[in-house]
Amino acid sequence: MLFKVKAEIEAAATAELKRSSSGRKAGGAGADKTVGMQFKQSLNSLMTNINETNVNYVRCIKPNSVKSSTVLEGKMVANQLRCAGVIEAICIARVGYPNRLLHAEFAEQFDIFLKEKEQNQLKEEPEKYGAPFCRHLVKQFKLEMPEEYQMGVTKIYLQKGVLEKLEHAKAQKLFAYVALIQAQWRGMRARCRYYEMRDALIDIQRRAKVFVARCRFIRARLAITTIQRVYRGYVGRCEFHAVLCEQCALEIQRVWRGHQGRKNYFAALCELRAKQIQRMWRGHKGRMIFYAVLCQTRAVRLQCFARQYLARQELYRRRAAYIAKLEREERERVERELEAARQRKLAEERERQRKLQEELARLEEERRLEEQRRLELLRQESALVIQTHVRGYFARCVFAEMVQEAEEQERRRREEEEERERIRLQREHDEREAQRLAAEEAAREKKRLAEERKRKAIAMRLRREKAVTNMQRLVRGRLARKQVAQMKEEIRRKEEEIRQKEEEARREEEAAATRLQSIQRGRLARQQFSTFRIEKAERDDEIARARKEQDEEIARARKEREEEITRARMEQDEEIARVREENMRLKKQLAELQKTNSELEAVVAEYRCDCDVVKASNNLKEVELTQKLNVQRKELETARGEYSTLCDFLEKTGSSRRATEPEDLNSSDNSSDTSSNYGEEDSEHWREDRPTVNSLAASYYGDDRPSTDIAKLLGSSQTRTSRLANAMQQRRQKASQAVQQRKQQATAAMQHRKEVAAQRKEQKEQTTQSMQNGATTVTKAKKWAAFARNKNAKKGKPEATTPIDLIESS
Repeated sequence: MLFKVKAEIEAAATAELKRSSSGRKAGGAGADKTVGMQFKQSLNSLMTNINETNVNYVRCIKPNSVKSSTVLEGKMVANQLRCAGVIEAICIARVGYPNRLLHAEFAEQFDIFLKEKEQNQLKEEPEKYGAPFCRHLVKQFKLEMPEEYQMGVTKIYLQKGVLEKLEHAKAQKLFAYVALIQAQWRGMRARCRYYEMRDALIDIQRRAKVFVARCRFIRARLAITTIQRVYRGYVGRCEFHAVLCEQCALEIQRVWRGHQGRKNYFAALCELRAKQIQRMWRGHKGRMIFYAVLCQTRAVRLQCFARQYLARQELYRRRAAYIAKLEREERERVERELEAARQRKLAEERERQRKLQEELARLEEERRLEEQRRLELLRQESALVIQTHVRGYFARCVFAEMVQEAEEQERRRREEEEERERIRLQREHDEREAQRLAAEEAAREKKRLAEERKRKAIAMRLRREKAVTNMQRLVRGRLARKQVAQMKEEIRRKEEEIRQKEEEARREEEAAATRLQSIQRGRLARQQFSTFRIEKAERDDEIARARKEQDEEIARARKEREEEITRARMEQDEEIARVREENMRLKKQLAELQKTNSELEAVVAEYRCDCDVVKASNNLKEVELTQKLNVQRKELETARGEYSTLCDFLEKTGSSRRATEPEDLNSSDNSSDTSSNYGEEDSEHWREDRPTVNSLAASYYGDDRPSTDIAKLLGSSQTRTSRLANAMQQRRQKASQAVQQRKQQATAAMQHRKEVAAQRKEQKEQTTQSMQNGATTVTKAKKWAAFARNKNAKKGKPEATTPIDLIESS
């Protein structure tokens, strides 16, 4: 809008200028239009445009100094707002009355608190009734005049937070209306559902009563058939048991005769096995003696292999530990790098999220303001739309529930029909199966029974059928009377009493069935127990006789064993004494060998440590020397750079003097040629003869101090390199001397080790000869050493490291 007004002003000004210039050219017509008149006319046109339109003033703010669309400099923006007076204007608006509404707008916004008649008047004539209704609403809200609002001629001014409180009260009233509508609708739905459930419950009760009566009739009929089947089975089992008893008697006689024959055979077999065991034991003792001698001859070789294996295992273990250490260090380094990268990435992500949140907050604020502006316009339309949608939704819900209930009833009806059909098919199948089983059982009975029992079976069958028919007649009569009584009681009594009686009747039937089953099972169990008791008595007699014979044999074997043990103990005591003496002597030899071995290992370790120290010192010295050389090179480079810059400066500043005084220049050149030969004695005069700011005379050029400085540095670097070379030569000589000493010590240690190995070899030859002479002694010592080792292992003691233990481990 401002740009449009500005363009109009500029167009008007150019038109006036053209008219004025054309008037002057035409003979001075219109010469009375001065610059002040033109400015006045432009201001008048601007004011007319402003009064005719609704002007919005915009302040332009520069967000950053780099002209980027994504960067916002907070300090720069705050400074611009502060200079433009925006912050002060906002503070003043907050202190005053920031919310301003026309009387009609305020009354229309909160017309929900007015009566229906007042709302209609406000819609018809808002300008007339806006102010009185606004005052009425203010009194209704109990707002205080100076603290919370002020009434103007056309507007009402509200303090900060007052409009929000009024909107909250409006929302509460709307929520109350919504809750009332919801309560009425839910009550209507609940009442309809109650009526439907009551009708469905009556129908369900009627169907349930019919189903219970039908089930009770079917259960009674099944019980009658079960009783008939059980009774027929009982009669058949009694007849079968009589035949089975005769067969069992014959089987018992056969088993007893077989037991007597097996007993005699087992006695002869035990005698034969005893002879075989004695023969195997004598062979085992001979093989053990041979095995002990063979183990003794191979002990030395196995010990050598064991030492080699242990050495290799130690080497592998140390190598694996070193590799694991390197891998662990590399893994830690990689983890540190990954953690640092992750932290950097998290910091970048946090910064990006912060910027996005700020942008989102700004956009959300703009959206909220736009929604508040449109909310009042869409309120009535949205209310109507919501009501139509809610009514449609509730109607659809009711229709869906009705359809679902109809489908559920149809599904229940189909399930009931399927259940009835399944029960009918199952009943027919059971009847056919019962007929088939009865036919098969009759056929088997005809085959098993003999010709002489046909008449008895026929008479018994007649009696059984007569009894069954009587029982069926009685049961059917009782069930019919019971059903009639129950039907009369169902009409008179409540559903709970009927359920209790049915439960009691079911329990009585189950108790009667369980009593019949327990009686039958008890009779069968007593018969089986009598047979088992006879068999157990016979088995106990046989076991007692066998145990008596075994006790006698065990007593004889125990006496023989005790005699052998006493003889073996005497021999073992003597062998133990000899083995202990031999063990002590071998322990002493082993201690001496371990001592010499530890000394050799200490010498080797010391030699290795010295080598490592020499290598480390050489490496450190080399590093220090290289660092010093690098420092000297850097100093030389800096001196050369300073010298070159100084020469350039002197050439620039002394060009005029060289042109006027050529003799001084020649003298300075000659002196510079001779100054490079200065030695270390002139270094003390350098500080005294240093050039000052005004030192531009010929004496400075005659001395040529920068060239002297460089010569000194070169001379000092040469002396340092020579000193370093001498130090390195001395270090090499000392290292060579230390290596020669370590070589001499190593050769002496190797010679000593060879002598010890020769002595050990001679001792082993002597021990092998002595073992060959006394093979039986070594074998028995081996046995007792193994026995002692096992005993120590059970007690948790550490095993001894003696040569005998090594032989046993091999």
